[in-house]
Amino acid sequence: MCFPTVVFWAVGCQLGGSEQDLGTLYPTLMEDANGNQIAIHYAPGAGVGTPDSSARITRIDDARWTTGSNGTYTFTYNSDAIPHLTAIANDIHTAEKHTSLTRATRRSTIRSTTARSPPRRCSNPCRLRG
Repeated sequence: MCFPTVVFWAVGCQLGGSEQDLGTLYPTLMEDANGNQIAIHYAPGAGVGTPDSSARITRIDDARWTTGSNGTYTFTYNSDAIPHLTAIANDIHTAEKHTSLTRATRRSTIRSTTARSPPRRCSNPCRLRG
């Protein structure tokens, strides 16, 4: 994957416990060339009590996040053995909100998004700094 405007990634999430992709790393902080940052928070892995040890995003914070709020965006999952995303909400009082996400709507959303967004070649390889 290539994100030409992202110049900094902090990889602070490593999957643990009995997660299917044990050991995989995920970013917890991304910054672009203008200094804009987003922080990504993950749920605990299966069988682990430590946050940031699964691939399930629980919260994303950006510059609009304020102290005392739940996060710019919060993600809700069901209680299946392998939890599935059921809702996305925000605590910044804008219109973005997604509820009643089912397998069919997730699949449909992915198809329609990919149909409108053809793959793009990356002319500027991402630079990672650790």
